[in-house]
Amino acid sequence: MSRTILVDGYNVIFGSELRELPLEKARESLVIFARIWHPARVLVVFDGRKDTPFPAALQGAVFAREESADAWILGYIRSHPGTSFVVVTADRPLADQARALGAETMLPRTFLQGPPRMRKKARRMQRGRDPGFPLSPQERKALENELLQEWLEKQGE
Repeated sequence: MSRTILVDGYNVIFGSELRELPLEKARESLVIFARIWHPARVLVVFDGRKDTPFPAALQGAVFAREESADAWILGYIRSHPGTSFVVVTADRPLADQARALGAETMLPRTFLQGPPRMRKKARRMQRGRDPGFPLSPQERKALENELLQEWLEKQGE
């Protein structure tokens, strides 16, 4: 069964080294990292007002315009029964409510470690030694090929 990973965007940013970046760059870095994190579906959810412009660079992100990101995440879980979810947050009330709805939870620091193939790069990024996000075109292509290969292998299982 595939899982959908819902990331509490600002909770992850402000609870990690990403908070040291300008906000727009922090959002972009988190979304790019989320896209390459795992071949599962990942949605990064940010709080936003009705008039918040949606940056084109943030495909894969959701700006909750009528409600908080927490409410959007919980509503999304409720509206997709039978789907397996992982909610990435350090917000205890959100995590508790998500678990009550059957979702798994993950702490941001675990998410930001990435899958095994990304942990070394993530550690360098978090220490500021490797601005590797966004990835170079060659790194992006290599990672896309690796993820595609993993996905194809899982489809054959």
